[in-house]
Amino acid sequence: MRPAARQPLSASREAAGRPDGRAVDVWIIAQEPHLAVSAHELALRLARDRPDIRAALSVPGSGPPLPGLPDGLCDWPLPPAPPTAIARALEELAPAVLVILGGPVLAEAIDPARARGCAVILAAMGAPEIPNRWRLWPGKSRRLLRKIDRLMITERRDLVAWRTLGAEDARLEHLGPMSPGHGALPCNEAEREALSSQLRLRPVWLAIGVPEGEEDLVLKAHGEALRLSHRLLLLLHLQDPARGAQLRQRVGAHFSVALRSADDPVTEDTQVHIADTEGERGLWYRLANSCFMGGSLSEQGSTLDPMEPAALGAAVLHGPNPGAFGHAYGLLRPQGATLPVTAPDDLGGAVSTALDPQRSATLAQAAWQVISDCAGATDRVTDAILTLLDRAEAS
Repeated sequence: MRPAARQPLSASREAAGRPDGRAVDVWIIAQEPHLAVSAHELALRLARDRPDIRAALSVPGSGPPLPGLPDGLCDWPLPPAPPTAIARALEELAPAVLVILGGPVLAEAIDPARARGCAVILAAMGAPEIPNRWRLWPGKSRRLLRKIDRLMITERRDLVAWRTLGAEDARLEHLGPMSPGHGALPCNEAEREALSSQLRLRPVWLAIGVPEGEEDLVLKAHGEALRLSHRLLLLLHLQDPARGAQLRQRVGAHFSVALRSADDPVTEDTQVHIADTEGERGLWYRLANSCFMGGSLSEQGSTLDPMEPAALGAAVLHGPNPGAFGHAYGLLRPQGATLPVTAPDDLGGAVSTALDPQRSATLAQAAWQVISDCAGATDRVTDAILTLLDRAEAS
């Protein structure tokens, strides 16, 4: 469980100066680990569209790491299932809108929320999961679903099942998958221009978040790809930046190497640029034609989210182990938006394949379409929240 920053919300409502007596406007609960990032992105969209909004965010502790939240948005411990725990949280937070992403239908949250006059949105929902006790009495599930203001379903095929349980068409809609990433990472534009000038239109591939156990196989793949593209540059981004100097010393016997932390220039002869600094992933994604996801060819699993390079136009190469990012890979792969690498010995060939401009452009375009569709779904949930919030403020 990630530590919860309670203090901004624990301050009394009177001290917060809220005339409506609410600690927050919106409480967002993600019931599944893969929706933690979607919930975080939803909170950020709300803050962007309405800067004065106050929201609490509750996500499973087993999800991928999340960046910090800006002012007005706070982590809140995910309450246990017993109705009393959820009712206490609703009493303390007093939201105008409750948003539940994924998982089963939480009658324990819906009933006390509606009793407090709180609007309810269920989004990113799969096939209906209704508690068994609600199925024992005809009409129970129908009455429960009528307490939900908006029911937004991920897959169109599940609409019939929800209608059968009693969901009304006026409240029910097909949403599609929500955004599973944080959008395009920023970079220092002056640094990007300087490095682009040094590269002189050379082909570039990136290996991002590479753990120690995959360093040699990435370098082996680079050596193979160099036979077909002699000007090819590898940007080797290390999971552990502290290994940079040691790796340069070892790799320097086989390749011409530059080290980012030493401000080594990238010359025409440079074959490997070791990226051993923090906070520059957005820069490396922008410089590369393709990106191999480090960790995905080992037991460790992908160390970073494939949506990061996809959002910045780099073709995504990956092994069979998605790590904590199975949901993101599951969105990209069926749309032909990644280049799978079955085994370590296949990586060099995959790098060469991705160097083809037509192939890399096809991969990047497919990935961008996935990202655009997911962003549109998140925008629709944002709009639904703001509509209900406006209605609550007007009443």
